[in-house]
Amino acid sequence: MHILQRASFHFKGSKDEMNGAIPLTRLSHSVPGSPVDDRLNTGEVIGSAESLVGRILAEQGLGKYCDPVFVKNTSKELREALNMTREEMDSAAHQLLVREQQGRPISYHEEDSNFV
Repeated sequence: MHILQRASFHFKGSKDEMNGAIPLTRLSHSVPGSPVDDRLNTGEVIGSAESLVGRILAEQGLGKYCDPVFVKNTSKELREALNMTREEMDSAAHQLLVREQQGRPISYHEEDSNFV
């Protein structure tokens, strides 16, 4: 039997910090059962979208709304708006997280509508 583990968004901070002004070092992406500061690896795809959505909401000043239910519903709405499956959304988010970790920024070019 194969057991899947879901990645999760973890907010570490005081209630005063939940206004969205959260340093990136206070946000993490982890798999339950592993140390929070572990690096992403290729097996950590499931739940990547919710983790990324939660982090972006916090970075954009919506940290006080980043409870698991809100993050899950926001991720679902985004996934539906983009007409993506959960697996496609997690895979895309995972790729963004890996590129970020590698120091390879994502840029968008309007003329060709592709991410580089």
